[in-house]
Amino acid sequence: MKDAREREARNVTKILNLAFDKGFVPDPDRDADLESARIRRLTYQGSLRIMCEILHKITANHFYSKEDTVLLEKLIDGELSSKLSEAAERFFGHPVWIADLSSGTKSQAVDDALKKNQNIEDAFKGVGLTAAYCADFEQLPTNWAGS
Repeated sequence: MKDAREREARNVTKILNLAFDKGFVPDPDRDADLESARIRRLTYQGSLRIMCEILHKITANHFYSKEDTVLLEKLIDGELSSKLSEAAERFFGHPVWIADLSSGTKSQAVDDALKKNQNIEDAFKGVGLTAAYCADFEQLPTNWAGS
């Protein structure tokens, strides 16, 4: 079990480092105020939870494993590391992180969910931010923010 716990610790560290590098480092080519607002929105408990759930689900699906033991079983490397990097780019590149959340009914649901820490999964699913989207199995709906 010691080896499994060491694999788990390395996997968790890899996922957290990936998330930090892809999502929490300001892009110097973007407006500094927009980047600050984007990163602030990502630090909500609900945002962090959905990020972890999506990356964890993609890992489990890649390994054809149960989500509750996947991080113990194998090391994240090679192809999976690349797939997780791409998934993280799609996650952090979703327009919900920089959009005016009052612009549509679905985006307003995300704003409410983040502020109240309730209905997080439904709100993000409503704007198309899902594991399937991040894994590039689904496209972002044209009217993702709602009308």
